Amino acid sequence: MKDSVSLHMLNVGYGDAFLFKGAGGTCLLDAGGNLPEEFTGDSGRMRVCDWFAEQDIKHIDHLIISHIHEDHLGGLLPLLEQVTVTHVWTPFPVEAFAEVAVCLPSHVFLPKNVELFVSSLEDYLVLLEYFEFEGTQVHQLRQGDVHMIGDLNIEVLSPAPTVVAKFLNLIEELSLWTDEENDQAVERQIALLDHLDKLSNGTSFILKISFASFVGLFCADNTPQNWQRTAAVKEALIDVNVLKLPHHGQIDSIDPFFMEDMPLRLCLTTSSSTCKYNSAAPIVYEQLKHWAENDGRDLLCLFSDPPRDHPFWQGPDRYASIEISTDGTFTYQLNN
Repeated sequence: MKDSVSLHMLNVGYGDAFLFKGAGGTCLLDAGGNLPEEFTGDSGRMRVCDWFAEQDIKHIDHLIISHIHEDHLGGLLPLLEQVTVTHVWTPFPVEAFAEVAVCLPSHVFLPKNVELFVSSLEDYLVLLEYFEFEGTQVHQLRQGDVHMIGDLNIEVLSPAPTVVAKFLNLIEELSLWTDEENDQAVERQIALLDHLDKLSNGTSFILKISFASFVGLFCADNTPQNWQRTAAVKEALIDVNVLKLPHHGQIDSIDPFFMEDMPLRLCLTTSSSTCKYNSAAPIVYEQLKHWAENDGRDLLCLFSDPPRDHPFWQGPDRYASIEISTDGTFTYQLNN
């Protein structure tokens, strides 16, 4: 009989943060964001660092960074002021970022998406320097890899090598322009950063995480339009019973080719309580419920941040995290 593993889905507003805890240690998948405006209101949102402090967790055995976006890694630097980490797993080789810097004049106007991406890229560079200084082992996970990470069997289904290579080529080009100080160089950097931001979701990990009868698919922001539409990929998903919806449950988060035949029992969504950017789109859950009913299954939908007036959530309007069992019963507890 395997020891139990608990899954904690943290309420970080619009962002991802999942903690697995078991006899084999702790595994944190993303750490939400750190934007002040994300932690206003009264839905129970907490920065990951504050939640860890309340739980008196001082060490992470495995940290997985799904991709470079603020709402997935922005909470890491504050967290690392109070915890230690043994292993870090990312989609990229560390050396690809050795010469990268963002050098834009302070007066230059940046579109909001570029501004946020610059912040997340700078955070990622600081994180890599911190891990090197601390002697923390940083590993690249590639498509096709299978690892036992703590108690968890983790299969890497994405990102595709071609997408990672395209992203890293843009990173390399960005590094070539940072020594220039003319208008052309500034414009090119902004264009590259915009392209990197839009490509970043496609570099997200898609991880099949298994423990006993729990078989979860954690997609970060990697939507089905980026997935390889092959029989082999569809076959790899045939036993998935827990789905963390990609891209916060927006309209592009599902596709019948991949999901109609999944024996889903539990759907997890990391949208905001205000459902901004059309996250937690009701039509997504209508379709998932329809597929489940056709297969004679009940489907439980849980939200990291309780959505207001949502047809698929009738629970309380405030909690800081949800603890979910991985024993196949899919029982859960809301924690303030």
